[in-house]
Amino acid sequence: MKLVKVNKISYYSPAKAYKVLLIEEKSSNEFCVIVGTMEAQSIAMAIEKIKLPRPMTHDLIYNILEKFNCKVHKIEIKGSHNGTYFASIILRYPDNKLLEIDSRPSDAIVIALKTSANIYVCDNLINSQERNSFQPKIQKRSVEKKSIQSDYKALENLENALKKAIIDEEYEVAAKLRDRIDYIKKDTLF
Repeated sequence: MKLVKVNKISYYSPAKAYKVLLIEEKSSNEFCVIVGTMEAQSIAMAIEKIKLPRPMTHDLIYNILEKFNCKVHKIEIKGSHNGTYFASIILRYPDNKLLEIDSRPSDAIVIALKTSANIYVCDNLINSQERNSFQPKIQKRSVEKKSIQSDYKALENLENALKKAIIDEEYEVAAKLRDRIDYIKKDTLF
């Protein structure tokens, strides 16, 4: 397993989705995961440490773990099948017992960013992606339709959060949300 960190998120036009670039801490090896608009939005907000007025799903998970005094030990992206990656969130209980939870890589990355947990990618996944120069399998029609619907939903959610932040006079949050909305509008066909 290689320790990686989130390097950047960029629009990936062939899939009308986003590419999350993970980079190995000790070398320049890269690993990419394609995610939808909503997932990219969650990752970007976690990177920027944007706190919304009300908890989102990942915040809820974090809050539940805190209440049960359970810590995120690490995240592992450890397998793939037919172009789909599989990840696990490894939890540590107070008695040091570990529990592995199946997860989508995008959700695991958000949880890792929110908890400052390490992210690991299996060696053979990094090596495989390097050999294949990152050519994900794409089902064009279904991805395009879902991506456009996701873009509108993500934009709607952000605009609602922006309105609430302004009403609550949380201007720093509002500014970050405004910037995120502008970024999504710039990179999509709105």
